[in-house]
Amino acid sequence: MFFGAASFLHLARRRAHYDVVHVHLASSPALAAALAGKLFGKRVLVKLGGGTGVGEVALSRKTPLGRLKLKVLGALRPTLVAVNGDILAELAGSGLEGLPAFVIPNGVDLRKFAPATLDQKKELRGRLEWPEGFRHSVHFEAHSG
Repeated sequence: MFFGAASFLHLARRRAHYDVVHVHLASSPALAAALAGKLFGKRVLVKLGGGTGVGEVALSRKTPLGRLKLKVLGALRPTLVAVNGDILAELAGSGLEGLPAFVIPNGVDLRKFAPATLDQKKELRGRLEWPEGFRHSVHFEAHSG
């Protein structure tokens, strides 16, 4: 709640310096952005998150506070963006189904850039002489001076 209020105040103070607000996830910052957009005549894009059946719209529909959030967001009328049609399909019956909504897929070619198969991982572990289950991590330390 505090973050949403602080977000709104920031957007209100800086309203002369932006034309569009792009918010990730339909959460309190999205409500703040949509309210600022409505009051100050700015376009607001809300990128919906999650996956089929577990997206934020589907989960919000399960709680009274979540349903209230969806109702308020629907009344403020931002434009919605999703990475696939399944997420947009979750809008049906949510109160958001009448909003402008678009699919903009992620910009990664999954035919070219796919996760390694288990066999590929095993082969790579052998080449790197990493034991099964070993996970390499990098630790960064801040240094002053």
